Amino acid sequence: MPTITTKQELVNAFAAHLRKQGEPASTYGGQCEYRTDSGLSCGFGGLIKANHYNKNIEGFAVSDSSVFEALVNSGVQIHTITGLPYEDFATGLVNEARKLKIKGERLDADDFLGELQACHDDAADEYIHDDDTPFLESLDKRLEKFCKKYHLQYPAPQEQPS
Repeated sequence: MPTITTKQELVNAFAAHLRKQGEPASTYGGQCEYRTDSGLSCGFGGLIKANHYNKNIEGFAVSDSSVFEALVNSGVQIHTITGLPYEDFATGLVNEARKLKIKGERLDADDFLGELQACHDDAADEYIHDDDTPFLESLDKRLEKFCKKYHLQYPAPQEQPS
């Protein structure tokens, strides 16, 4: 996997992985995971190389320092993408910033990463709880809205030749 250094490259890789996989990475009960025991991975989990994945990251947000480290070591330059210093992620400052968010302050980088992660998680939830909604259809609807919000080009699915 090439190094990912921009928001657009991140969204493109995130979407491409999930479209290729075709289904969400969630447990039987609907809990989303970076990697499931059956080998599925979420959009961010699919960008973490096997030798940098650790089961201990499960349950943490993508901006958590442990997930951040796994992504950076896999070539996803989260600190470059978000514009935050590497040290802010590595020292857990982003986790502290999340606490401030509860008090009404916002951290745009945390929002960007969390909202991209939510594209998978919310589409997975809809897929699991609404049998009529295909996962990829729900995911694409969310990705398109996400891209508009962040002024990115929506990576539309490739048409399959008939």
